Amino acid sequence: MSLVINGRVTEGGLPPDDRAFFLGDGLFATMLAQAGRLLHWRRHWARLTTSAAALGFSLPRKEAQAQADVRLALAAAGLLQETAAVRLTLTRGRGSRGFWPPDLHSPLLVVTAAPYRPAKSPLRAALVTDYPRNPRSPLVCHKTTSALELVLAQRAARARGADLALLVNTAGRLTEGAYANLFLVLKGEIFTPPPSEGLLPGVARSILLERLPVVEKSLTADCLQQAEAAFVSNALFGVRTLAMVDDRPLRVDHPLVGVARRAWERE
Repeated sequence: MSLVINGRVTEGGLPPDDRAFFLGDGLFATMLAQAGRLLHWRRHWARLTTSAAALGFSLPRKEAQAQADVRLALAAAGLLQETAAVRLTLTRGRGSRGFWPPDLHSPLLVVTAAPYRPAKSPLRAALVTDYPRNPRSPLVCHKTTSALELVLAQRAARARGADLALLVNTAGRLTEGAYANLFLVLKGEIFTPPPSEGLLPGVARSILLERLPVVEKSLTADCLQQAEAAFVSNALFGVRTLAMVDDRPLRVDHPLVGVARRAWERE
């Protein structure tokens, strides 16, 4: 795979002493590109730069340079006229052993692009409670490369025949999916957990909240048993309905799910 690192195409990888590699000391953003056009670029870039400022990362590229890097990555992958998943990874850079950040910052902005075909089929979900999200963690609202808990949760869900792990927080309340935000339809209204429960507010989630009458409310796991329908959102596939949570089927043709899907697709 071709990488664009700080504006240069390379066929190699990250330096072995990069802190994102051996400490998970990095941030990332994933977005959709269609025929070279990045969907919701400004929102993704704003979240990345906000997280960088909050966690003390230096940015090696300005916004216009980062956009040029994306075009370079798409061209290197032969995807300028295709639909592609684009990932920006910001690392704190190279450093010696130990947790202390290096005195001389050498941050890297790494851009990759891969073919992507957004799926629309319903998902099977499983409620995974073994890896609770911590609302008090300074990392829970940032998209970091330290995602091992999500990997473990997703492995647990897959072992139960599900596509997606649904996560709870340390109080047992619902938060999000391992790679998507969660919405429930209850008594004819759409609900989603607030960020204060310990979740990453996604770009697709923010757009849906602007375009739909969604109620942010703390939700217990019992709400999954009461829901008429449920769907999840992320910036790559948009909106996907849940056909099943554990052994409970959900309505996949609920009108409000269709309303949410059309709201996402509206330009």
